[in-house]
Parts: sequence; structure tokens; C-alpha cells
Amino acid sequence: MQHVGIIGSGIIGLLSALALTDAGYQVTIVARDLPGDETQDWASPWAGVSIFPHPDAGGESLQTENFKYFWALAHRDPTSGVQVIKATEHYDDRDDDSTIWYKTVVPRYRLIPKEKLPDGVKLGFTYTSMTINPAYLLPWIQKQLQARGVTFIRKTLSSIEEAKKLTGAKIIVHASGLGAYTLAGDKNVEAIRGQTMFVKTDFVDQLMMHQGSHYTYVIPRMFTNGAIIGGVSQPGNLDRNVDTDLRADILQRVNTMTNGGLLSVDLDKDVQEDIVAFRPGRKGGYRLEAEGDVVHAYGFAGLGYIFSYGVALKVRELVDSIVRQDEVPRSRL
Repeated sequence: MQHVGIIGSGIIGLLSALALTDAGYQVTIVARDLPGDETQDWASPWAGVSIFPHPDAGGESLQTENFKYFWALAHRDPTSGVQVIKATEHYDDRDDDSTIWYKTVVPRYRLIPKEKLPDGVKLGFTYTSMTINPAYLLPWIQKQLQARGVTFIRKTLSSIEEAKKLTGAKIIVHASGLGAYTLAGDKNVEAIRGQTMFVKTDFVDQLMMHQGSHYTYVIPRMFTNGAIIGGVSQPGNLDRNVDTDLRADILQRVNTMTNGGLLSVDLDKDVQEDIVAFRPGRKGGYRLEAEGDVVHAYGFAGLGYIFSYGVALKVRELVDSIVRQDEVPRSRL
């Protein structure tokens, strides 16, 4: 059985391990942060999470495979924290849905008549999608992996070579997120600050997002009777503190988007948690490729969950290609 080491236990690393064990690989995961940890130093536990495919990010086949995986998981095992829900998207930066490639992928896609859109919104549509509560999903995946014999090692690594020595694996999947700045020497890696709030609200039957001139969303959290509302996307901003002025701005934008759906929310009474975290971005887009016996999979910014299982399948394909290459007999000439 071929042994593969994985750096990182965020959503990309965990689902890559799941895909690799499906194919019969032995897997060891090495990570500074593990499921259940709640620190600002990694993004996966703090995401919304909405499965909104992205029209402009590329990787359409990856996003499609990911949508199919979570759709099946939501129906197969609700204890995973994956919930089927109505989704609504608003855009003010495009006039029609010619760029919305996933309209043929998602169930029940419907355009919203322009006369029914809020002021300033040029395009709106609904479909059926999913939300994910990462507090349930990440431990759920870890439990599946441990049942398959996957070992988890908590360690802050200084290099990819250190991961090889620690795991004894020849092949490494590098999914360290922001850690790639150091581990891969990739100076295009960039932290993208996000700030959201978890609020108690009755607005839990619909997932909504506005994109274009601002980035606004409300994402119900399964099992909580509440929702994540946000947000901002601030590349290069490393401030870990809560911007108190932004709280009121977020709530005002959410209420405009939802036509007053959260007017009952009181910032002093109903905010259960202010969340500041850092999405693992990369200037020029994500990196998903093999380099020798290392498979790099990082730089997905705020779209990690939207790409994750599609990325995992591609990671497995790249690992397979490394194994096949190693098995080719070397010429003695």
C-alpha cells in the first residue's frame, strides 16, 4: 500500500485524504491545527459555509464535482452538518446570466424578474444549494478518516522535507493554506481578512448573497437556530481585532439584501460571536499541480469549500500519476 503524507487538515487536506483512502492509499496528516481547534490561524472552522458555485473563479469541473459530492452527503448523512436549502444570488456587476455556467448544474434554477429585484441589483436568481456547519463537518470527516486508519500528527512544520521525514511518506500533498508562503516559498500567497457575525435569527430558511460592488451574505447554520452574516474581503489586512464600525454596516447591507429579513436583530443582544479570520488567498489564482513528488493544493481564498472535493479528486489523480511514473522501469542505457 502506497503511503501519502498530507500537510494541512483544513477542508482541502481532509477531503484529499478521504479521496486517497477511497483509492487504497495509506495516509498520514500533519498539521498545526486540527478539527476542533478554534484559532484565527486557519480558515476552515470559520467559513460560512455556503455552496455557492463561483461564476468567475475558473475550475468549473472541480466546482461541479464538489457540488455533487455535498448534495449526496446532505441526503446520505445529515449528521455531517450539510443542509439542503434555497439559495438566492444578487449581482450588480452584470446584466444577464450568460456567465452563470452552473445554471445547468444546480437544481431548480430560476431567474428573478428584473422588476422584482432590489434597487441597484441587475441580476438575480434562485436555485437549491447547501449550507455547511464546519463545527460538525470537520470532525465528521476526521472520524471517517480515523476509521480508515488515517493518523493525525500535530506539528508546526518548517519545510515539506520535514513532513516526508516525519511521516515516512515519499509523496506529499501540500495543502497548508497560508503556510505555503513559507513551506513552498510562494510569495504570491496572501491573507485575505474576513469579518462576520453569528447571530440568533429566524431567517434560517434561505441562503442569500450579493456580489459586485459589495460582498454581503446571510448563511443559516444547521443545528444552531442562527446564521452567519457578513462580510468583507480585505487582501493583505492582518488586523485580528473586530472592526466595531463594520458590524452595523454588515447588518444594514444584509437587511437591504433580504428586504428587512433581519430587522429584529439587535447588535447588542443577538450577536453570539464576532468572527475575524483570514482566507488563504493567492495572487494569480489557486495552485493545483504536481512538482516532483509533491502535489500542491492551496490558494483557494474564500472558495475552499466550494472547490474542495473536486480538488480532492484532482489531488488523487495527480498522486496516481506520480505513482505510475515511479513504477516505470528505468532504462539502463
